Amino acid sequence: MNLFTNKKKVLTPVLLILVIFLISFTYKKNNDYNTLKQMFVEDKKELQQELDQMSTNYKELSVKNKKLSRRIIREINKIIYLKDSVNKLDVNSFNLIRQYRKRVSKLQQHNRELFAKVDSLNSVNDLLRKDNIVAKKSLDEKNEITTKLSKQNNSLAKINQKLKAQIEPAKKIQTSNINAVAMRSKSSGKLFSTTKSNKTDAFRINFKLLKNEITTPGNKNIHIQVQDKKNNVIASKKEVRLNNKKKIKCSDEIVANYKNEELEVLSLILVDRDDMNEGEYKINVFIDGNFTSSSVVTLR
Repeated sequence: MNLFTNKKKVLTPVLLILVIFLISFTYKKNNDYNTLKQMFVEDKKELQQELDQMSTNYKELSVKNKKLSRRIIREINKIIYLKDSVNKLDVNSFNLIRQYRKRVSKLQQHNRELFAKVDSLNSVNDLLRKDNIVAKKSLDEKNEITTKLSKQNNSLAKINQKLKAQIEPAKKIQTSNINAVAMRSKSSGKLFSTTKSNKTDAFRINFKLLKNEITTPGNKNIHIQVQDKKNNVIASKKEVRLNNKKKIKCSDEIVANYKNEELEVLSLILVDRDDMNEGEYKINVFIDGNFTSSSVVTLR
């Protein structure tokens, strides 16, 4: 009996210590679990926030480069997939948090590289945009100058046209009074003036090209036309086109070397006396395709 009592006295403290140890161990385990759970929740929340921020940063990127745009879309899809995986984690998967954190770190590294490329590209685009603005401004200034010059040229062209219209008539060479005489031929071959139509063998026409300092010097084409009272051209030699596009027949053609000084012109137009009739004969003079002057010879 004494032996049993002694054993009981020995076991009681041991059991008490064991119970206390088990209670203490259980409390510590529970406390560790709660701490682990809290750490897991915080890590999971932190990972989710990082992924959300990365996704937001990607979505705010403005990239016109198609290749970079496709890469950004791929990175966003990776983040979405990783975020879904993190959301499914529970406290029992605490060890996987480290693996996911490594993947997030890798994504962040890709993030930094991609953002650096985008920043570089945007910087280049900004420089190009600035260059384009400067070039556009320069082009606008040039266009403005061109427009002003065009308006000035149009204005000068109109002034020049007016001056030309004013000068053009002054450039035409004028003639002195036309001296036209009907001539008859004697058997000796000499010519004498006459007023009889049935004795007329030629018209002797002379006049002067007057001085003109404005017109261009050089050869001047002179056409002389003799018309009867029915406007038929006498002794028609050739047909010419005037500056007004009208065609006429002329009785004589002379080329005179004009030097802006007064110049004598003489024409002798032979006719058939059998074709001559009584009445007025008009003498017309054209210089370089322009009508200049006329005179009349009356035959009996």
